[in-house]
Amino acid sequence: MSNRNLLKRREALGKMGKIGLAVGVAAAAAAAGTGAYFLYKPPEKPVEAPTPKKEVTITVWSQETPPHRVARQKSIIKMFEAENPGIKVELVPVGWEEVYPKVLSSIAAGNPPDIEFSIPPLTLAAYNAGGIAEVDDIVEEIDQEYKFGPAEKRMAYWDKHYWGVPIFTLVMGVNLRKDISEKVGYPEGPKTWSEYLDFNEKVSKLEKDPLTGGPIYGNFVPSIKHLYGTEILYTIMVNTGARVIGDDGKTVVFNSRETIRALEYYKELAKYRPPGSADWGWAEVTAPWETGQLASMYNWSVFITFAARDMPHIAKMQTYIENPVPDSPPSVRGSVTYPYAAWISRKAVEEGKKEACKKFLKFILRPEINGYLCNMEPFFFLPPHDAGIESEAYKSDPLNMEYWHIVETLQRARPYGKLYGFEGPETCKFIGEIEGTDLLALVGQKVALGQMTPEEAAAWGQAEMEKIAEKYR
Repeated sequence: MSNRNLLKRREALGKMGKIGLAVGVAAAAAAAGTGAYFLYKPPEKPVEAPTPKKEVTITVWSQETPPHRVARQKSIIKMFEAENPGIKVELVPVGWEEVYPKVLSSIAAGNPPDIEFSIPPLTLAAYNAGGIAEVDDIVEEIDQEYKFGPAEKRMAYWDKHYWGVPIFTLVMGVNLRKDISEKVGYPEGPKTWSEYLDFNEKVSKLEKDPLTGGPIYGNFVPSIKHLYGTEILYTIMVNTGARVIGDDGKTVVFNSRETIRALEYYKELAKYRPPGSADWGWAEVTAPWETGQLASMYNWSVFITFAARDMPHIAKMQTYIENPVPDSPPSVRGSVTYPYAAWISRKAVEEGKKEACKKFLKFILRPEINGYLCNMEPFFFLPPHDAGIESEAYKSDPLNMEYWHIVETLQRARPYGKLYGFEGPETCKFIGEIEGTDLLALVGQKVALGQMTPEEAAAWGQAEMEKIAEKYR
């Protein structure tokens, strides 16, 4: 990304952070042309802190570290503290690149966070380290009132207990330039693999982007050792019915015809990505997408959110579709999904902080509060219950209103979401280590860079995963 684009990104993030903080602290936001932005009303009288108990401080770790997301989370904490004067909440942003070792080392050292906003494999890693407590009572109380989605509950449950409280959900699909898709003959977007490859081939023959006049490329798939690569390969594997782990939650079944088929397709897609993009990650792909150099890419919808803020004239030409599926069986609708859940550490319970943690989690799962939380990135974070989706706080956000068709796409795709390690009736206890070592990303890398054939890469991945599985037998 150029220095100019980096500066633009920082300015945009800074502005959004200030907006989020100002709106959050206010009891009610002013209308923004399109209606109320947030309808939170504090109680007439703050809830009195129980006496003679002293003030409790709970620490919350979150991987949502961009400045505007941090500001949004802090604004919600201020609302909570206003209602609960006996409880203080300390937010600690922790980046994805460091969260696994930091969580595990904090548990080993006896100083974990009280709450961590976690994805399922990370929750399992913390569980295996003996660092978290069951939260059955919290999940059941909130579920009775608001009804969590089935995937949200499934991916927080194993060994007869809930180990996390769902807080928001991500669902992946394909970012698409709708004007380009129409130009090459797919007005509704490609539906199958053959159509998507044909789309890419036709884009490769365009001399320039008709909107910007610059170069344009069909898609981008990563080839780096990173969670990004893991997610993109797995979302394609979902469509072939490929699995990482068998129904018993213990047997590695990665080396299969279905996985090889997904890798063959991955290899084909890599032919159409921009030259010199082999080492691109999330940061590097942002500017090419925002400036119209990419006609499509498997990725999260947040990249359209970024474009809507930075390059609105290009964002108007962008849309979001469900994953294309193989033309012949097995052909499975779906994509990767991450239901985030907040876990509570065992140490927090031992120190008598569970009730304070419970109050905080119940607060952020109120529909209006949760809708406001999820709008730290509109049409990207989805509330974990329909009450949040239908809340005025969520629906009235200006970007959500303008791009509501993307929310509808995400909601249609949501029931078909899958995640490695949670594919069968039994949860895989070592999936956190498989994800944390980026093995899926490395398999995709070897194929995309031509270092291995799909068959060789599937066999290599199987062998490496079995080494991890052996440690848990």
